[in-house]
Amino acid sequence: MDDMADVDAALVDLAAMGELLNEDMVRAGLPGTPMSARLVVINRFAKAIEGPADDLEAASGRFVERMNITADVLSAFLQRARDTPRDEWPDEVDELLGQVIGTARDVRESADSVQEVEPLIKMLGMTSRQLRRPSRKIGASLRAMFTSLAMFETWESTARELKQN
Repeated sequence: MDDMADVDAALVDLAAMGELLNEDMVRAGLPGTPMSARLVVINRFAKAIEGPADDLEAASGRFVERMNITADVLSAFLQRARDTPRDEWPDEVDELLGQVIGTARDVRESADSVQEVEPLIKMLGMTSRQLRRPSRKIGASLRAMFTSLAMFETWESTARELKQN
């Protein structure tokens, strides 16, 4: 949860930088604005998002590492539940299966909202050479997390199956 909180904080910082510079970006995009003025705003934005992009990269790396550990533990738990007759399950198993299902739903909702910004991030990277590096970091960080979170689909399916049997 701490790693996810760090990811969220980095995303909030990125959004805040965008909001702070939004007015400048709008002005720079007006017809007749010299290219030099546009480049100044783009360069300022690139510098502003470098730190949050680095923070996101570090936090998502930690998150993926912990998810790999969680994957081993949760997969073993689900396999054990599958191999054990239901009447021999400890009382907590049914509740834990419900938590897996609920967490999978929450993860899916969060991932859907974050995936909506991926095209914007790609577009930013194509805007200028200065934005390419931070936008690639952001995109790679999000893709690594989405790949890691995809395991929840399988776990949810298994948990639902076990709860029904």
